[in-house]
Amino acid sequence: MELPYYLMRAEDKDIELLYKWVSDETVRINSFNSNLITYEEHRNWFLEKLNSPDTDIYIYYYNGEPTGQIRLEYSKNKAVIDYSIDIAYRGKGHGFKILTLIEKEIFYNKKEIEYLIGQVKFSNLASQKVFKRMFYNEYLKKDYIEFVKKISLGIVNV
Repeated sequence: MELPYYLMRAEDKDIELLYKWVSDETVRINSFNSNLITYEEHRNWFLEKLNSPDTDIYIYYYNGEPTGQIRLEYSKNKAVIDYSIDIAYRGKGHGFKILTLIEKEIFYNKKEIEYLIGQVKFSNLASQKVFKRMFYNEYLKKDYIEFVKKISLGIVNV
């Protein structure tokens, strides 16, 4: 039996979908770079990230429908998380599900990282709530809140 929600690695064919999501007004407001992004800028960025060994991008599916994206940017022993949920599915617990799935993905793929990090603007209350619910430690920075969870040997510590 297939779960109603799962992750799949992003592929070239996902470029239009990801551009739609990154162009969403709320996503732009919650991004650290809130400027509008042209399709050409997105295309160049996406292809670079898709081929980078320091980045993993996944599409989150719910009931067979693409519902969001989550990206991990690796640096030494850390992975910085960036995620967004399609406007039609926000406020329904998908942020929690997408973070749960990415933690399982890290566990099963035995990624050599010690910390998962989410960097969230003060105004993004929904993402703050998700990281708190997932037991990330909270650190106030000058311009944002950093949420950190220590993991070891592929096991997420809560």
